[in-house]
Amino acid sequence: MAHEPMAVTSNPSIDEEVRKILSEIGLARWGVAPVGRPSHYHDYVEWIEQGHHGEMEYLKRHLPLKEDPRRLLPTARCVIVALAPYEPPHPHHEERWEEVAISLYAQGQDYHVWLRELLSKATARLSSLFPKEDFRIEIDSGPLMERDLAVQANLGWIGKNSCLLTPQGSLFFIGSILTSLNLQPSEPSPKPHCGTCTACLEVCPTGAFIKPYTMDARRCISYLTIESKSAPDLELIKNWPVTFFGCDLCQQVCPWNRKKFPPHGSTVSQPKLISLLRLILTGSNRQILRSLRTWGLPEDSIDLGEKGISPLARAGAQGLKRNAILLVGRLQLKELKGEIESLVHHPRWGELALETLKML
Repeated sequence: MAHEPMAVTSNPSIDEEVRKILSEIGLARWGVAPVGRPSHYHDYVEWIEQGHHGEMEYLKRHLPLKEDPRRLLPTARCVIVALAPYEPPHPHHEERWEEVAISLYAQGQDYHVWLRELLSKATARLSSLFPKEDFRIEIDSGPLMERDLAVQANLGWIGKNSCLLTPQGSLFFIGSILTSLNLQPSEPSPKPHCGTCTACLEVCPTGAFIKPYTMDARRCISYLTIESKSAPDLELIKNWPVTFFGCDLCQQVCPWNRKKFPPHGSTVSQPKLISLLRLILTGSNRQILRSLRTWGLPEDSIDLGEKGISPLARAGAQGLKRNAILLVGRLQLKELKGEIESLVHHPRWGELALETLKML
């Protein structure tokens, strides 16, 4: 049985040390949430019971851990929640992926790597100051309801597109540190500031939003091009946007992000795009994944780092092959008809290849 949030009597000097450390490593936007059952936990359970999580069975397995963070760190008294912003590519990039969309968050090094490194610096310094205390880092791949915790930490509110929104928009990653430190919890966030706006709900081409604040992942383009291991339903392909990996549409139209997204400009050159897609359509799994270090990113974008890890690897080589087939059909790239024909007997994507040929 989950425990309710515990009362915390903090030490102002400890709070100040935490503020100083997080500020010095570049995490200026952070707050403190109490441990205990997240406020939307029961809604989350219902969402999973209705099957809206699609193939993401790990979400169901993680339910007991998400109910109470103390199952991850039994000594936890609070959770430090930090926002790490990411920005769209500079508008003067010679080649950008705005029209042939790669989600903005994926146009650089995998944030699971660099954000964990950033939080590790914080916990190393905190551990040296408080050697008897415990710390555990979680990024969004861990079993935490990080958006709920961010709301409890007074960092923003949940928008109708189910993203965490702040007055600075929604282009950021969420990192958490569970700790046994006695820190003063932040005041809860105010009510949502979405008003009567429904722009995010209306822009979705596949109708992924069942109602405000509730999204069916099985119809979400981000899920279908990243997490899913299957081909999307044919009815969804009819309204498929020009996208390769992920989707930012419901964030792009949000008034809180209005100044964040650059105006559309030149897109990646067609010869280069065709070359990249041909590599994915014909390459082996290993060839596709090895190529991720050099393709799909502007020349002066964030470096992938020594580990060379791209967020696009999350979809896996076969997921990227599926996405390439979808994009060829959407753009009607007749130059790649032969490559699509070679896939009509593919054990996973044969039917999708046949449907794509009808578009060429």
